Amino acid sequence: MRQFFKSLRPFIFLAGLLVLPVIICFAQITPPYFDDFEGGNAGWTVDSVSGSTWELGTPVTAPTNSTHSGVNAWDVDLLNPYLPSTECYLISPVFDFSNAASYNSTVSFWQNRDTENGWDGARLDYSTNGGSNWTVLGTIGDPKGVNWYNGLSFPGNVAWVDNSNGWIFSSYELGVLNGSSTVTFRFSFSSDPDIMEIGFTMDDFAVTTATGTGIDDQLNNNSIMVYPNPASDKIQIISAKAEGDLLVYDVYGKQVWSEKMNSRQTELTVKYWKAGVYFLTLKTKDSLVTQRIVVIK
Repeated sequence: MRQFFKSLRPFIFLAGLLVLPVIICFAQITPPYFDDFEGGNAGWTVDSVSGSTWELGTPVTAPTNSTHSGVNAWDVDLLNPYLPSTECYLISPVFDFSNAASYNSTVSFWQNRDTENGWDGARLDYSTNGGSNWTVLGTIGDPKGVNWYNGLSFPGNVAWVDNSNGWIFSSYELGVLNGSSTVTFRFSFSSDPDIMEIGFTMDDFAVTTATGTGIDDQLNNNSIMVYPNPASDKIQIISAKAEGDLLVYDVYGKQVWSEKMNSRQTELTVKYWKAGVYFLTLKTKDSLVTQRIVVIK
């Protein structure tokens, strides 16, 4: 009899009823998605194998001692430089790209790093089977990405390494995930056994959908539309919201233009800008949306 009750330990008897353990599941997220982490973890989890771990808050160790927005960002050890032989992971909620409206979405985030070049760094992986298998997203200098990997980290993985010299914007086109309904992203940070630098910080993570064919298709509650894109003279900007701050950054994260938006539509003159890729960001009191723009000559 005692052995019988031992076998029932995974269960709970309450008022004569057999109550099974409760498993809490989070629903998949259909893009678009944005998280500035001011609301806490919100479905993000951490797995630390050795050394330092990912932590949410305000980093304090220079030069990676700031957030990109607000007071919260994910950082490898908020209070100290990362430890030798670190292997730690920051795991996202689950995303659903099975709907055609989410095909060719783009993942983006801001990063600030100071790591040992060639040895310590971070990369972004993805899984389509609940984390049983992981695949590295992209390669060094991948044409589908912007600011996408610049070297290798221990023990020979592609990674963002060295000093970013402040916050920079990174993005990647996700056509490889079209049709997948259970996609998880994972930021992986690793370091070798010696010569440590400071760390890696990630903030303002977003998954945005590809541009539709008309204004009504493109605009949801938090989105913006820009046209023509690419452009050589002027760009029209239409927002779902009438008020906010419009900011433009170059690929190095330097702000090159800003304007207070007081209506749903405004015009941006780019004919005197250098040809290249820029990032237009609309910041409102409850959202932040970024879209890539291309200036041609």
